Amino acid sequence: MLSAITTVAVIALAHAVTRPPTSKEDGWRLNSRVPVVHMGHRTATDQPIVGKTCLEAATASPSYASTDNAINRIDWLRSELLTYKSLQAGWDGEDSAPPHLAHIDAAAAILDWLPAGIPLPKPMLSSDGEVGLYWKNSNFLADAVIEDDAHFSLFIRSLGDGNREVFISSIAIGPDAPDAINAAFQAA
Repeated sequence: MLSAITTVAVIALAHAVTRPPTSKEDGWRLNSRVPVVHMGHRTATDQPIVGKTCLEAATASPSYASTDNAINRIDWLRSELLTYKSLQAGWDGEDSAPPHLAHIDAAAAILDWLPAGIPLPKPMLSSDGEVGLYWKNSNFLADAVIEDDAHFSLFIRSLGDGNREVFISSIAIGPDAPDAINAAFQAA
C-alpha cells in the first residue's frame, strides 16, 4: 500500500514539474508594475519593472526571485523549444521538414526580450519547419514567427470590438524588441 502511494506521489510531482507554463495575468497588461507571475512579497527596494523584459523583472530584486518565478517558466519554454532540434525530416508526416537550428535559437532568444507584463507564450512548430511563439487569451491572439536567425514577425488580432489586426515584420531580436512588441500590442 505504501509503495502505491509513493508511486502516485512521484507521478503527481513529475506532472507538476513538467506542466507547461501559463500566465496568471488577466488579459494583457503593458507597462505594468506587476510581475508576469506573482513572485512573492515586494519591498521598498524593489526595482519597478516598467520598461524591463520578463527576465530583467524576475531578477530585479531578491523578492522577485522566490518560489514561483518567471525565470523557471522561461527556462521551461526554452527547453521545450530546444527539443525541436532533435526533429528529423518526416517528424510530422511524410512531407514535414525539420526546423532550422538557428530559428530555434532565435525563438529562444525572443523569450529574453519579452516586455514585462506580457503573458508568456507557447512554443509552436509547423510541419514545414516554421518556428514561433503563440499567445491566446480572451482579448487577443498573437504569434511571433521566426523570419531568420535575427528577426521575427509579429501578428496580433484583437478579439474584442473591431477585431483590429497588427502585423509587423523584420523585428530585430535584441534590445529594441520590447519596445516594438509593446507598440504592437498597444496598437491592436
